[in-house]
Amino acid sequence: MTGPLNGLQVLDLTRGMAGAVTTMLLADSGAAVTRVERPGDAPWVQSPAWGRGKRTVAIDLSEPGGHARFLEMVAEADVLVESSRPGVTTRLGIDFPTLHSLHPALVYCSITGYGRGTADEHRPGYESLVSARTGTQWEQQSGLFRSGSLGPPPVEMPPGADQSARPGEPVFSALPWLSLPAAYQAVLGISAALVVRQHTGEGQWVETSLLQGSLCGRIQVEDGAPEGFDNWTAYEGAPWGLFQCGDGRWVHHWPLKPLVVVVAAECGDHGGPLVPPPPPEHRRVDPRRVGNEPHAIVEVLHYYPQLVEAFAKYPSDQWLRWAEAAGDGIQLVRSPAEVLNDAGLLAEESVVELVDPAAGAIRVVGRAVDSVPAGTTASLSISKRDRPPHPLDGVTVLDLGTAVAGPFAAGLLADLGARVIKVNTPWDRWWMASSMSHFANRGKQSLPLDLATVEGREVLYRWVNRADVLVHNLRQGVAERLGFDARTLRQHNRALVYCHVRGFGRGPSSVAGPATDQTAAALSGQEWQDGGCSRGGRPFYSATSLGDTGAGYLAAMAVVQALFDRHATGVTRDVTTSLLNASMLSASVTYLERSSNTVRGPQLDGRQLGVGALHRLYRTGDGWLCLAALHDADWDGLRRVMADPELDHERFSNRHDRHDDELAAVLERLFAGRSAETWCLQLEAEGVPCEVSRATAPGAVFSDPELRRRGWITSYRHGEAGMVSQHGTLIDLSATPLRIWGPAPVFGEHAVDLLREVGYSDSEVAALLKTGAAGSQAATV
Repeated sequence: MTGPLNGLQVLDLTRGMAGAVTTMLLADSGAAVTRVERPGDAPWVQSPAWGRGKRTVAIDLSEPGGHARFLEMVAEADVLVESSRPGVTTRLGIDFPTLHSLHPALVYCSITGYGRGTADEHRPGYESLVSARTGTQWEQQSGLFRSGSLGPPPVEMPPGADQSARPGEPVFSALPWLSLPAAYQAVLGISAALVVRQHTGEGQWVETSLLQGSLCGRIQVEDGAPEGFDNWTAYEGAPWGLFQCGDGRWVHHWPLKPLVVVVAAECGDHGGPLVPPPPPEHRRVDPRRVGNEPHAIVEVLHYYPQLVEAFAKYPSDQWLRWAEAAGDGIQLVRSPAEVLNDAGLLAEESVVELVDPAAGAIRVVGRAVDSVPAGTTASLSISKRDRPPHPLDGVTVLDLGTAVAGPFAAGLLADLGARVIKVNTPWDRWWMASSMSHFANRGKQSLPLDLATVEGREVLYRWVNRADVLVHNLRQGVAERLGFDARTLRQHNRALVYCHVRGFGRGPSSVAGPATDQTAAALSGQEWQDGGCSRGGRPFYSATSLGDTGAGYLAAMAVVQALFDRHATGVTRDVTTSLLNASMLSASVTYLERSSNTVRGPQLDGRQLGVGALHRLYRTGDGWLCLAALHDADWDGLRRVMADPELDHERFSNRHDRHDDELAAVLERLFAGRSAETWCLQLEAEGVPCEVSRATAPGAVFSDPELRRRGWITSYRHGEAGMVSQHGTLIDLSATPLRIWGPAPVFGEHAVDLLREVGYSDSEVAALLKTGAAGSQAATV
């Protein structure tokens, strides 16, 4: 399958996960990627998955001959990606201004820890350390898309409800919750810059950072949250639906439907299978899910002990069969080995086998996006023009998504300058008031349509004739039933880029049931890894999980690349990804060694403190310190600062066998003797990477003047919620910057104008409003 970036040349000068994943995703899209390494350097790729599809050359950029050879490669390249600390590329003579003057068409991307020109720009940009400094380690147990923690629940927490191994303390994540968004943002920015280059002939500087990755999803209402805005998951320690079954296996039950599960366990035959519930019209038990409202935490905590008891009565396989028959969201928490040995995932290439030069025959997470040519459009001539104000200026997107993944994808396209029309369902009013909707739908226009009616579909088709892209994330079969599947819409518009965000797999072997961020996290191995289950922990659902948002990022990337390919070749594409694919990519730090069926990669300890004695959290005399002594020089510096003879013992001298648990115990004792700030200053003086793990106040990020000055935090007034603050631009482009167009729309507020725009008269608009086929019945012509 030819990728949308086929023929493009990419130079990879990165070290660390964010850069490695950026160039892996570009390679997966068809680009030819060359990694440039220093002679004699060991390749810095933690997971072989991230190095696949790339060639490697060794060049010493500090040597004149090497520098000249590199400039020859730049002359043939389309994209360069680097992740050095600010100033390093200038010293080497390969910074953006220098290379842009030599090769104006080059798209140059920089990924840093904290952003160029910030107060922290020269601090070490390791994932764990940025997480510590930004307060992310303390926020892992807060709610998604949060306005800040709601504090402790108003009722007593039952034992075991708080899923963390150490409630109320920072969590060291096994998975890269900051590096991965930074990689997604880099690919999205590069793809947008390539689209602009088709018109202008010039490249530009694309910049993003782990800090910007940490901001995604943050949102608050400044004058107090209106009804429906906040979610009960924002309470400290709120349980996320993880339960242990009778066979010891864990499942994720989401969304929560307590009564159905409790009654099923009470009515079942303990010696036989669980009996599926009867059809809805014959049920005596209310099957409704727990609501989103903050007061629902009382209901959640009331039923939590009963749910624990219910799930423990039966083995996991019975609960999974029951859930499939009942149509409820219950999925097994899987280990990385189970994921990488899944025959269905292998068949659809979500898991792939390859031979790595160092690791041998292995299995790794495969491609996360399908981008399939769907036909040829009428010839599209690329006219050179003045630089557009924003990358997707002139592009129209129809967003038929629901909840988060699809709408977030379309929201990213809006930030890039596209006009996005949010096609709401008639019953979306309650959802549009939530924090999750505000997060995903900013900058759009709202047009409610009842697509079950002929009149509603006709409105959609008129807009399809004018659109470039359609995005949705509804279940398989819904689009076909309602008449907006790709085949039907291409009868109206041959040039349409069609994007579908699925829940789970591509093929018939895919798991069944409703897909959510939570169940995808269970199936992908995320919860196993972030709970330290391989070292005695229990599954943990991270509040920064990248199932919904990750799928949104992947979809937006694929759409922009499809637009690039449509301009270049006249070929239009169907693009798809899924919550499961995104979640598996989040967990791709591990891989499976085929010869031994052993999972390799960093393994978090069961207390969620770290992945080794020299890369973990330590309690100090007054707080927490995150240490990242990853190199021999760091170990030497640590010993000088600690000045304790026990660290010189021979059992700690071998870097490959330092008796890790014993070393951690020694360091725990030593770190407890001084304050975190004192340790940090002394370690930094010796060049040892570390950070104080900061417990920032909820919402503090929104008042940070530097983040506001840079546009990384933005505020605007919403017609119903008042002043809303949330993450701003996650990507910086030097020539065609992003733009935050404004708040999420009030339900139906643009309907009349949008109906008029596609040719409806005022009398026809009034009729559509009256019947409910389009718009809000509260609207007037």
